[in-house]
Amino acid sequence: MRRAFVKAHRAYDGPLIPSTEPMSIVWEGRDIIVGDKISAPAAGRFQIIFLSGRPDLRQGVDIEIPGGGITLSNGDIVSSLRTWRPPESEPKPIFEYGYRSPKDLLHVSTVYEATRGNQTVVERWTGNAAMYVEQTGTDHRVYHCSHADSSPANFEDLVFSLTTRADDA
Repeated sequence: MRRAFVKAHRAYDGPLIPSTEPMSIVWEGRDIIVGDKISAPAAGRFQIIFLSGRPDLRQGVDIEIPGGGITLSNGDIVSSLRTWRPPESEPKPIFEYGYRSPKDLLHVSTVYEATRGNQTVVERWTGNAAMYVEQTGTDHRVYHCSHADSSPANFEDLVFSLTTRADDA
């Protein structure tokens, strides 16, 4: 997957301007991305629900808010949050956080553990790690993610939903 993105980037001859949309490739009829940028209210809450995942893999989701913050349960505010899918499958784990985003954007990517030699490392954006997104409403998306080591890519390695809502909603 990574090679396909590099090839697509090298072939691109359009203007090099920042985009609010992530770069994608079409694979088996789907737009495949390695990370997502989503429009979100400037202040609100987001909810992550892990719908399914391979029990033999440790996977999760990273949410980043450039110039903004995510409020943790203890009151601390961070600009980047990593949430791992718990190993238990039922009930479906739900995580909810308040946030502030001065640019009205959330950056979303999958994160995972991988074995490299005799070490376990945390990675994202390597190998066949990628995702496709089902947008099921203006504020709700379902992410289908492939682990880096899946060959061929398997977009059911991790499935989670992300819902955003404004503070006043």
